[in-house]
Amino acid sequence: MSILKILTIFLLQVHISQCISCRIASKNKDYKGIDNFGHRLYLDQMQCKSEPSANGSMSITQIVCPKVSCQEVEVEEVTLHLRDGPKNFLMTNKCGLDLSKCQSCKRVPYYLKLFGGSPNETVVDVGRCQGTCLDGNSCRATRIRQKAIPGPNGDHLVDVTEACSCQASCYRMDYFVSYFDYIFDSPNGTKVIAKNEKVMNIGKCMGSCTGASKQECWAWNEEGNYCWFPPPSEYHCVPDLNTIGRETFLNSERIRESVAIVNGCICSTG
Repeated sequence: MSILKILTIFLLQVHISQCISCRIASKNKDYKGIDNFGHRLYLDQMQCKSEPSANGSMSITQIVCPKVSCQEVEVEEVTLHLRDGPKNFLMTNKCGLDLSKCQSCKRVPYYLKLFGGSPNETVVDVGRCQGTCLDGNSCRATRIRQKAIPGPNGDHLVDVTEACSCQASCYRMDYFVSYFDYIFDSPNGTKVIAKNEKVMNIGKCMGSCTGASKQECWAWNEEGNYCWFPPPSEYHCVPDLNTIGRETFLNSERIRESVAIVNGCICSTG
């Protein structure tokens, strides 16, 4: 990194608080449904707003990072008990500066509050990817793990972003799952003597693809002046079947199950 760039980032971090401030503000009370008492429920999910700080100007911001803005840095999962069952909504809790236009792609903290106001209340850093990339690539998650959070109805699984990098539009991301691999007292026995957690990186295809499949003539009419074409098929980011792997484990019912391992991704219509 050049000395000029280091100095620029330093000046931004030191002076940015004098140029712009963030605050949480009311958004709209949106209608969400009817509860079990027949009452109409509304929820203000809040929003982040930026405004010039009272003790400074915007000049440094405009020179160093013209597109500095405010963004949510913590959200809370709020549960509303509606007539058709409980539904979860995300509400903005805290706001901070968005410096993604001033830094390269990296993982940044992003907090999720769960079970607010209960004995299980907790805040988890689920992370997110932010920053700039070159050559038309985008800042994307390359490793995500599921984390079990104890809740009133058992464990609540959340996806936690652990790593980010610049990726093309269609790419493979690390994705971990865990299963119990059971060990029995004999090949035909029914007594479980141990169960070992087996963590597998099964991978996951992320991103999108552009374009559609090339259309070929299905059939000509009798006069030979009109051709029927099949409808175009869009490309999707999918696992490359030529690179699929396999992992197995023995479940509690003595059945050996297989899990597909994604090793590569391609754009395909199939």
